[in-house]
Amino acid sequence: MANENDNEKKKPIRKKIERKKKEKKEVVNSKALEEEKNETKDVQNEALKETLEKVKVTKENKKEHNSFKLWEVVVVMIVTLLVGLFIGSYATYSKYGSDNVNYSPYELKEVHSVYKNIMLDYYKKVDQGKLNDYAILGMLYSLGDNHAALIDKYDGQRLDEDLNGNFIGLGVEIIGKENGDIEVVSVFKDSAAFKNDIKAGDIILEVNSKPYNASTINEMTYKIKNSKVGDVVEFTIKRGNDTLKKKVTLEQVELESVSYTTNINGDKKVGVITISKFALNTYEQFEAAYKKLKEQGVQSLVIDLRNNAGGYLSSASKVLSLFLNKGDVIYQRNSSDIVEKVLNDSDKKITLPVVLLVNENTASSAEIFVSSLVDNLGVTVVGTKTYGKGTIQKLYELSDGRYVKFTVQEWLSAKGKKVDGVGIIPDVLVQVDKNANFDNQLTKAIEVAQNK
Repeated sequence: MANENDNEKKKPIRKKIERKKKEKKEVVNSKALEEEKNETKDVQNEALKETLEKVKVTKENKKEHNSFKLWEVVVVMIVTLLVGLFIGSYATYSKYGSDNVNYSPYELKEVHSVYKNIMLDYYKKVDQGKLNDYAILGMLYSLGDNHAALIDKYDGQRLDEDLNGNFIGLGVEIIGKENGDIEVVSVFKDSAAFKNDIKAGDIILEVNSKPYNASTINEMTYKIKNSKVGDVVEFTIKRGNDTLKKKVTLEQVELESVSYTTNINGDKKVGVITISKFALNTYEQFEAAYKKLKEQGVQSLVIDLRNNAGGYLSSASKVLSLFLNKGDVIYQRNSSDIVEKVLNDSDKKITLPVVLLVNENTASSAEIFVSSLVDNLGVTVVGTKTYGKGTIQKLYELSDGRYVKFTVQEWLSAKGKKVDGVGIIPDVLVQVDKNANFDNQLTKAIEVAQNK
């Protein structure tokens, strides 16, 4: 009886202890959930580390882990890291954002949970960066999209400056050599390097007293190009047996995407305009080149698009507006089987006969350019079949400076013809004659233009 009475007396105490434990557990879980909601888009930051430590303390109270596929881990990182469109209107890229997509709190909760469980319980040390990278790559791979990619910040910067048509820097072309040297290959005319007597063949040893070599060339260029116009940078340069110090004021360097020449052989004077890519400054450069050729009295044009892999769609459309009538269809875009026609909204300015020169590396917005002039004006195309890239991608900048891209639309020609995987077949097929000591493709294009 005494034992039963003791047990009866202990029951309220036990209940009180159990209630305290339950309240403590609920508080801990509540705090963990609140911290989970407040995590920033950088899942590797200190806030996450503190949360993991708190959860670790109460790990014995956790429920059985649920099983998820590894690639699902990245969903939360993609949601938080894809902060906006970096490059707009690239032929490969669209200008439109998608930040208004809604995600279920349940989905985000489960993804956070899986990520935490891996970080807490995997029996070996986990490389968080590697886990993130493979998760992102897994999601992109699951799309089956040949154009989907994870791009590092150095390649992203090069893509950005290439398509913007300018960058901040010295105005030199450099290479990393096998012996570790960073060598100046060429110096742009009238650039900051040119003004400071930096020459081709110079070896860059240091920037602001910090040494660099071929293995760190990307880091060096990234830092220079992320400077401001007017910043003064000291370069230590080796020239022969001499070591020189050069204090250079950084400038905006414009890249050339358009060049031109005049062919005066034959009865007609033909202007040749080469477009290497459709950058933001291509329209202005093209218009200036055309005015120069017009002053020289050219009677027809050859537009050379060989090895033009694309560029900004807006730039290609703007150059096309010089040739098209107002209301002409530039191209059509197809998204989820909804086809939209994109129309030219300005009047024609150029009426000269045009011949287009293309090859197997003519792609993307360059193919839009070709197909639009063919469908609207019936221009003659010379060369070899084009690449056949008829899709539009979006490019997003991540918080760590890298980029993710994937396909969002397919484009069709002005008359609705498919180009992706098909390409454009020229009216006059001309293969490169490797035995010729002249450009036989360009020669043929000029010949066709003289007969227009």
